[in-house]
Amino acid sequence: MNLEKVGNFIAELRKEKGLTQEKLGEQLGVSGKTISKWERGVNAPDIALLNSLSTILGVDIKEILNGERKAEKNLSKKRKKLIIKIIIVIFLLLILLFPILFTISNYNTVRVYNIESKTDKYFVSGFIMYNKERNLLLIHNIDLLDHNIGTELEDKVKNIIIGVHSGNKTIFSVSYDVASGEDLQTINSYLLNRTYYVDEVVKQEKNILSEGTDLNKLKIVIQYKNQQDKVKKITIPLTVSKEYSNNKLFGGV
Repeated sequence: MNLEKVGNFIAELRKEKGLTQEKLGEQLGVSGKTISKWERGVNAPDIALLNSLSTILGVDIKEILNGERKAEKNLSKKRKKLIIKIIIVIFLLLILLFPILFTISNYNTVRVYNIESKTDKYFVSGFIMYNKERNLLLIHNIDLLDHNIGTELEDKVKNIIIGVHSGNKTIFSVSYDVASGEDLQTINSYLLNRTYYVDEVVKQEKNILSEGTDLNKLKIVIQYKNQQDKVKKITIPLTVSKEYSNNKLFGGV
């Protein structure tokens, strides 16, 4: 058994389920430090815990011991993300464009841009869609890959501002504050499983998104105050690439 491979696989599945090491440990009746040792390849899960662990993580015991999904399930994280993005784009295109296909002429134009940031520190995915009726920007995944995430060293947050910017222009911004008397949450808890979006009608009095928005300067800025009242700022530059454009109603890419 390759303990390092098994540990990395458990860590990947845990994060997919949105669990911290402590939360997974609580469900299994062990400490977060024990989970950390598994994920670092120091030792393997007790055989008595494998059945519960496989149920929580949604994989077979054999897959855990092999440190990977079965061949038919062994889609890479990148391919899974791409499939999800394609499904979302197709779904939105169907909702937005189906009635338009029957009512307007070939003057309609649709452009879809892929948004991502893939480094050893961040993973971000989303898309921008322009058409003659609406502008849409959607970020459906912000994942910080800091080694402290999920451990006791992860920053706990008193307040946090999450924004999408193009250069000095703010496209989207949302803030969260901890109410008096509430327990502080980790930074990852504010980012995990949230969707951030702008959805606006074209040619309203003032559009946030437009064809003039500089997509080459797109970035996410996260600013927060931790439990020591220290203000920290994380800037994530985004890469934007065109995935689809349609200048005619029926064909023509």
